[in-house]
Amino acid sequence: MPCVNYEEVSREISKIRAQRLELYPDFRRRAVSRMKDPEEIETLIHLDLLRMRKWERDGKLVYLGNRTYRLSINSPWPLRTHSDGARDPAKP
Repeated sequence: MPCVNYEEVSREISKIRAQRLELYPDFRRRAVSRMKDPEEIETLIHLDLLRMRKWERDGKLVYLGNRTYRLSINSPWPLRTHSDGARDPAKP
């Protein structure tokens, strides 16, 4: 297993960031998502709970134990699998 010098990696990352700021002085990280107001958060949680209850009624969501569950999703796209049943991540 190769040995990683984290100080060297950190210096390289700092160099790359400095180069990026040189090339793109107006570069700013985008916010991943906007802030949600409390009413919107409450509504989204309520909708999620309704969706989960429907999955439970339909048998798509089955609780197997503490923090363990099985969710069956009918996808219109077939998953390509290996002969042992594992999904092939290299193929979309």
